[in-house]
Amino acid sequence: GSLALAVCMMTIGVLAATNVSFSVTSNVGFTVENTPVSVTGKVEYGATGTRALKEFSGDNFEGTSGNITSIGPLTLAPTATGGNALVPGDIEGTAVEFGDLTFANEQNNTIVYTFTIKNESAGNMYVKIDAPDYSEAQPATHVTAEETCTVGPSSEEYDANGKVAVSAGETVTYTLILKITNVTQDTDIQGVDFTFTINNAAI
Repeated sequence: GSLALAVCMMTIGVLAATNVSFSVTSNVGFTVENTPVSVTGKVEYGATGTRALKEFSGDNFEGTSGNITSIGPLTLAPTATGGNALVPGDIEGTAVEFGDLTFANEQNNTIVYTFTIKNESAGNMYVKIDAPDYSEAQPATHVTAEETCTVGPSSEEYDANGKVAVSAGETVTYTLILKITNVTQDTDIQGVDFTFTINNAAI
């Protein structure tokens, strides 16, 4: 009887854990003015955030780097491979909607957003990043947030206020990691949105 009760309690515990959800809804937008750039973005999930959900890439110029023939609107396209578990979401024009990302248990407790913008011009570029106002002290309930923003080959810290120059050929990489810390509570975060404003002059 004791053994049966113990097995029953273990089963209940597992079921309770797998019924908990971690849901996030996100949108990404780009505004590019007067400078050729290429961009990539992806959202990943899992215990360490290494399983791809959606990826995209795009650019706003014709020709190759150093031989730009014209600059137009930024055009984005999915870049996910057949092995990726894509989630519902749209890519249209200069905006990306990741849809509702839902994770069911403690094995899928992490979401990682990564966006990279490369300066394809011969001069300086400036990138202003408006990202969710998360911090370790005040994220959504049961969630911690860690963000980094780096520039250049040595990955120096980048102050994403739109007034720091990015040299020709360099990239700016922004990363946000959200991790659920309490797997016994449902967590639903709305509006984890990102906006990137890019220009050839300080913003």
